[in-house]
Amino acid sequence: MKFFFRVCLILSSVVFIQACNTGTPDPQDVADIRAVLAKRAEAIQAKDINAYRSVLHEEYFDGKYHLEDLISDMSRAFDHYASLEFRAQRAPVETKMNSARVVQSFVYQLEGREKPIEGREILLLRHFEDGWKISGGVYVGLD
Repeated sequence: MKFFFRVCLILSSVVFIQACNTGTPDPQDVADIRAVLAKRAEAIQAKDINAYRSVLHEEYFDGKYHLEDLISDMSRAFDHYASLEFRAQRAPVETKMNSARVVQSFVYQLEGREKPIEGREILLLRHFEDGWKISGGVYVGLD
């Protein structure tokens, strides 16, 4: 009986590990995803709401916020702060089929605000006909 339990435990562990394994990401996908993240950072620095919107999928939803919530939040921040500096830690890209996940730390330095806003995002991306787009996980609450 102990032997059977141990075999079941080992097999369950192997199946769990395989299910969690995303495999080796395609280098082109990783490069394309990093380009999307860089374009987002550039859009924030330039306070360019159209460029910011272009990296987000039109059906963005992460369980709480929709695309228009993000656009509204960032528009208010662009209007409120004379300058915004956004820095994000270069983080590993995990991919599985047409989906990706990036867990990154970030810092927003906002002119007129004494302390920066620091946090962590779990960005979800999906590959669509027009390329990779952020489909969830963006930090909301700059104003």
